[in-house]
Amino acid sequence: MKKNIKMPVVLKIIQKNGLNKENRTQIKTYQRVFVTKYLRENNLTLQEIGKLLNRSHSTVIYFLDIYESKIKDPKFKKAVYDISLALGNNNIFDDPKIKNINKALSTNDCAELKKIVTEIYNTVTSIN
Repeated sequence: MKKNIKMPVVLKIIQKNGLNKENRTQIKTYQRVFVTKYLRENNLTLQEIGKLLNRSHSTVIYFLDIYESKIKDPKFKKAVYDISLALGNNNIFDDPKIKNINKALSTNDCAELKKIVTEIYNTVTSIN
């Protein structure tokens, strides 16, 4: 563990979500991919990551390879949202719609809320 990362949080996430188990559902796989990328960015070796997730180093390499293609998938974002927030790594959610929704959820000011709802509406309607 070479960099100052939230290792106790990572271990808790792995345990709580069963990411070191044999479960191969899409959600669990996406979560493993995300945790793998996080750990690699924080300078853990392929072997260290594999040991934490009970996977081989070649599986870790595969997870790292597919990360970029999965990051754009809304199902991936949904699957890893809570983990991302727990790790303080919410840069994958830089989507303006999500930022506005988060602002709306955190405000107590009705005028501000109306403004945010208008921004969300404009963002959504401009996409269509």
